[in-house]
Amino acid sequence: MMTLPLFDSLIAALVEVLNASTRPPALRCLARVKYPLREIQPTVYPDGTVEIALSRVGHEYKHRGARPANVPVDLEGVKEVLESALPNGYHIFEASITEKKIILKIRRY
Repeated sequence: MMTLPLFDSLIAALVEVLNASTRPPALRCLARVKYPLREIQPTVYPDGTVEIALSRVGHEYKHRGARPANVPVDLEGVKEVLESALPNGYHIFEASITEKKIILKIRRY
């Protein structure tokens, strides 16, 4: 089972890379995070897998503006950038796209 400090370090690493002032081009399709636990929606499964849902641009929490036209998603690029930001020992083993979110499944080696 995942302990709270490891879980917090995982969320903090993702928020840090998503809210960085200079973001890699692969992350342009993802919204910045204002309320980490509410927006990232982490779910921990009994086998230690963590499922995280990241909002796409225009679908973030409390968004009031117009939604942008379809922003292309480079799923492999997003996966690569976010995996490099994760703490040691974690990797993204599955990624999928929905209309409003990008869902990542993260597991320890």
